[in-house]
Amino acid sequence: MSCGPPKPINLNELVDPCQIAMDGQDSRSPDLIDIESHNYPRLLWKKSYRCSFDIEPTAASGVLLIPIPENKVYLISANNGRQLAEIKFREPIVAPIVTADSLAVMNVGGTRLIVANWVTRKISWEAELDGAFAKPLIFENMLIWLDGMNYLRCFDVFEGKRIWDLRLDSPVYTVYEINSFGVVLFADDGLIECFDPRTGSRLWSFQAGARIKGEPAFFEDQLLLSTVDGMVARIGMQDGGLVWMRDLKSVVYGGPAADGSGVYLGTNDRRLVRFDYETGDILWEIKVEGPIKAGPSISDKIVIFVSLDHKAYFVDKLSGKILLAFESDGMLTTTPLVCGNRAYIAGEDMFLYCFELRAGE
Repeated sequence: MSCGPPKPINLNELVDPCQIAMDGQDSRSPDLIDIESHNYPRLLWKKSYRCSFDIEPTAASGVLLIPIPENKVYLISANNGRQLAEIKFREPIVAPIVTADSLAVMNVGGTRLIVANWVTRKISWEAELDGAFAKPLIFENMLIWLDGMNYLRCFDVFEGKRIWDLRLDSPVYTVYEINSFGVVLFADDGLIECFDPRTGSRLWSFQAGARIKGEPAFFEDQLLLSTVDGMVARIGMQDGGLVWMRDLKSVVYGGPAADGSGVYLGTNDRRLVRFDYETGDILWEIKVEGPIKAGPSISDKIVIFVSLDHKAYFVDKLSGKILLAFESDGMLTTTPLVCGNRAYIAGEDMFLYCFELRAGE
């Protein structure tokens, strides 16, 4: 473990990572395409960066951090899509970036975990990953990650100091997520284990019966997940108790999105399904023209998802009515990033798309 001199710049004054405040003005680059429309949602702009995107962007104080295959991270204005800077690495970023104030945490090539100040673009500290390809997790001041030696490690994200680590004796884990109730790990054989994020102690386990590939969702003290063979479940985070489980009878690759009104999930057989949050009953489903590989996102009354038919869909979450089916210039495979009244979709067609979701915000 090595530590460098740069200290993080505290950006808490901005509060909202989606706040658009970096440029100081609402200027637009010449190659932006602004679509005039009085209908919402609408495409606000799109911009080409001459490289494909296969990892979703991360928002940080009005800036989007987007990994690209050429061993770089682009820093892009969330306001107008202008490229502000880039950070170069020896290997590509292989998982979504997570941030804490001015620090960005990146999984570089599955070999190194790098914590860098994205404002100064200098490394703060780094650690070896030994062949681990999942994104790191941040909770409060804790940075938690799983390395290739099957250790779950927790360090102070700002100082790079060890808090705890835990040797895991279960099968290989491929997905994990965190909230205030626990760090949840998903093994290839369907085993789910929950650990205390502050101490690393094991809290509970649950067997889902099949591999979980997509990221789970949290709502309050509940965990929502889907298995690759189409099982959808709600599990209590406090004790690991099963609340409900339903069978979609379809392959599922992406994870769900959830709020108090419902649980939303896309399938490989081209369906977006809404489940009742309380009972797990199917409230509606719609069918689109291509398989849905990535998980959806929720913004107020809209569910947003992409399909392999090259389209981004914006759906009324209560009725299931398609409000907009936007056809892109190529493949879309990343989960949409929702920031306030905007949604950003990074495409393999070399475009970043920005949509305005509602009028007057």
